[in-house]
Amino acid sequence: MTREEAENLKPGTLVRVAEHCRQSKTVKRTGEYGVLVLAKRTANLVGFDVVYSNGEKSIFVPANWEVV
Repeated sequence: MTREEAENLKPGTLVRVAEHCRQSKTVKRTGEYGVLVLAKRTANLVGFDVVYSNGEKSIFVPANWEVV
């Protein structure tokens, strides 16, 4: 996903980890899918975090995610 596409996303959007990231330990522990939520910090370029089904959060990096 490009940064321009990421800027059009809204909180609550269902996203899936991009194929090149699916072998990471974090993804194996948390699953491939997450939901976008607004980040509480302002340093993030897009302003989103991803919340996984088990409640863990990670920083949203557009290049590592695809919209479902």
